[in-house]
Amino acid sequence: MSTISWLEIFDKYNTQEIIMGKILKKVPGGFIVNVFGTEGFLPGSQVPQSLKEKGEGIVNNDINFKLIKINAFANNIVVSRTEIFEQEKKDAYIEAMKDIHVGDIYDAVVKNIVSYGVFATINNKIDGLIPSNELSWQYVNDISQIVSINDTIKVKVIKIDEESHKISFSHKECIPSPWTTIDSNVYYKNAIIGVTVSRVIEHGVIVSLENGCQGMLPTREIAWDDPEPDLTTKFGVGDKLKVKVLSLDTKKQKYYFH
Repeated sequence: MSTISWLEIFDKYNTQEIIMGKILKKVPGGFIVNVFGTEGFLPGSQVPQSLKEKGEGIVNNDINFKLIKINAFANNIVVSRTEIFEQEKKDAYIEAMKDIHVGDIYDAVVKNIVSYGVFATINNKIDGLIPSNELSWQYVNDISQIVSINDTIKVKVIKIDEESHKISFSHKECIPSPWTTIDSNVYYKNAIIGVTVSRVIEHGVIVSLENGCQGMLPTREIAWDDPEPDLTTKFGVGDKLKVKVLSLDTKKQKYYFH
């Protein structure tokens, strides 16, 4: 190979410019490729899975690469397809996101469940997070009781981060709010009602009404003779209680009990 060709190779390597090469044959550990009129090596670790699955089917194909290692004295050239593939996938993802807008509603497939929410995919390509507090109008203690992997659920786009290209979804905004079904003849100020303990927090107890609405039983409203009761020993999730409605605001979706 001429000196001029090696200068060109070094220039492409230093600038990390994309180069074109032809895959010549499959060998143990990867593929032999033709770049700049000489043979180079494409390691299997630098081949996207979609190309690996084609095996011999990609031989004689012209494909874009990046140079990741060169040694003129050993006449050694190593190329990679992985970085280009990841950039192409990222570019396609960003392009697809241009059609997504806040307020849009989609069918989403649940892909992963984590402690803070659910990752779901829309249009078979756009991933987003449903925070745990956007899964249900009620407090979610166990996400797996609401959704499972591969479930298809309705989601609404509630936030798009243009810089990080991250999307947040809401599932609860796609289902009727229990606050729209409040019976004012049953739930009103000073009414005595039955509730169920949903969770115990630092400043009180979150309780659920029969229709799914939730309200707060503050610590100070639990006992006349004990201003700071031990809530964890006094209440458990699922406990049934009788409480008195102190205040309610259906617009702000807040209830306080005694």
